[in-house]
Amino acid sequence: MSEKDTFLNPYNFIPFPEKRWKHYEDEDIHTGVITYTVTAKSPLLIPNTSSEHAFAIKAVDEQGRALDHRSCDFYSYAELEEGKDYSRIFASPVIPGSEQRGMVRGIYETLTGSCMGVLNADTYPVKRSGEVFKAALIRRQAGRDGRLALVEAQDCIYRESVNFKDRLFLRTDKEEGADFWTYDYYTREGKAYPYRARLKGRKYYWHQPDKRLPADIPRTELNKTVRPVKSGVTFEAKLYFDRVSARQPDQLLWILNGGNADEQPDQGPVAYELGGGKPLGLGSVELKVKEVFHRRFVREEGGIRYLNEPETDLKIPRYQEAGFLPECREDFLTICALHAAQGKNVTYPIVPEQHGKPMEEGFKWFVRNHSGYDYKKQKKVGMPNARIQMRTLCALPRIQGVKTLPEEPALSGGSGDAHDRSRTQPGSAPAFGKVTGFNKNNTAAYILLDNGKRASVHFKEITFAQDQYGKVDQTLPLGSRVQVSYEGRQDNGFDKWKCTGITK
Repeated sequence: MSEKDTFLNPYNFIPFPEKRWKHYEDEDIHTGVITYTVTAKSPLLIPNTSSEHAFAIKAVDEQGRALDHRSCDFYSYAELEEGKDYSRIFASPVIPGSEQRGMVRGIYETLTGSCMGVLNADTYPVKRSGEVFKAALIRRQAGRDGRLALVEAQDCIYRESVNFKDRLFLRTDKEEGADFWTYDYYTREGKAYPYRARLKGRKYYWHQPDKRLPADIPRTELNKTVRPVKSGVTFEAKLYFDRVSARQPDQLLWILNGGNADEQPDQGPVAYELGGGKPLGLGSVELKVKEVFHRRFVREEGGIRYLNEPETDLKIPRYQEAGFLPECREDFLTICALHAAQGKNVTYPIVPEQHGKPMEEGFKWFVRNHSGYDYKKQKKVGMPNARIQMRTLCALPRIQGVKTLPEEPALSGGSGDAHDRSRTQPGSAPAFGKVTGFNKNNTAAYILLDNGKRASVHFKEITFAQDQYGKVDQTLPLGSRVQVSYEGRQDNGFDKWKCTGITK
């Protein structure tokens, strides 16, 4: 299958760490400001929502009837008048602080394993909380004017189905190698297994700095005309930090500088996504730190005043020195590399007849991505008459390798993550990969396998180690090529791997 018959999904997910990251225990206090630049590497769109009709654009449908086609200018401090044409009026573009804060916060949470938003006491999914909430389902109540109610998970944990002989119950993890899966069960080789859905990770978009959008898209009420900032424009911004530990400004420096210059990815530089239109290639930005000032208080003649002192020896720490999650490094640097997706057809899933056309009927690929197979008769079926006959042909690949998906799933031969059972069959052929990092206690190594999957090996599972306990980085150095074997799934739901050798 040639590269032209495939596509790269606009986004992917950086997996969460296996264990919760510990809270900071640092007691030192630092206050100051970091000045940095934001350079657009593709058109940048942050709309000024004070006017939904910023440009005098007329649109009609096929019958010649006028359409309410919306348009917006780039964000500025100007309050636009509704109905006034700003086609030839240019306000100074501004990136609001909330946009920058959201971008930096998301990256910081990814690299440090920080908390995610959860439902608060008022059931608004916007607030962080240390409280643990019970799992529940939203259900429409019969005979009560269509009102919705929360039903606790234990009340609906078992269910009956004409297609299943056994009752289903929730469990701790998803088995890989499934033929078909939903939020609460998966099937494999004609059998159903319970499954508790887990979040795939944090969502990141691929960069498309060379993307050129078609100019002949009809104006409708479902799309919008916008005026973005051109690629190459540079903004200046400031980030203030107050009463934080020394480690946290170092982490912010790494993020606001796009990483350390000595560890940029091969298809770099590191860039981030900001604003709207990310699936279309808009919003790629490169950040660079200009200067850092630290604020400290001094006593003078019975009074107190503060001093802003510049950091004269400004150094950007390396990824590991900043204290970021080692297991996120390879995925993060790959998907944030500005040119990682170069030469790929980046689009939402399409079938061959949709190639090169504006996206319509986005369901077609997903329909073709399902097929039927009767495991009792060992043959394909057209329309499955039971869920255990459903097969998913292709699944979203891991970030590593920047792998594409086929426009025609049936031609994939069922390959991909959905049918890769190399991790679920103990005693299968050895796998090979590279050591990419270690856990915080230096007792386990993270390994990126050649097939794009990830494994972790604890020190006691290194077959050639002379001692039962020790520092894993002294036996499996960072970057070394290793051979591992899959030993099966443990009672805690995690896969068990053994390292049987270092290849180089």
